Amino acid sequence: MNETLSGLHAPHKEWGAWAEIRRLLPYARPHRVLFVATLLFSVALSVIDVPLPFFLKKVIDAVLRHHESLHIFGLDLPPHQFLLVIFTSLIGLALCKGILTYFQRTPSEKMGQRMI
Repeated sequence: MNETLSGLHAPHKEWGAWAEIRRLLPYARPHRVLFVATLLFSVALSVIDVPLPFFLKKVIDAVLRHHESLHIFGLDLPPHQFLLVIFTSLIGLALCKGILTYFQRTPSEKMGQRMI
């Protein structure tokens, strides 16, 4: 017998993420613009995290091979300029991530409040 205590049928298998999204779509339809904006900002946030290991690899390689020339973005730089470029790039990525997080959370929270 496949019933729970409340008399409802228990699901035969667990729901995946896509099943949850499909279940929420009827509620999100009136808020399509906010829903799409939230998804786009979420993807952009994921993309922002991609270059971080690249920059950290460059710094670690520069420290381990301090006698070699330092290359980044096709430029051959002295050590202090190299570190400045890395530092500036990391600050830029952090600022972009903060801005994208704000713009991702704002429509998401608006949509959630409107749906309730």
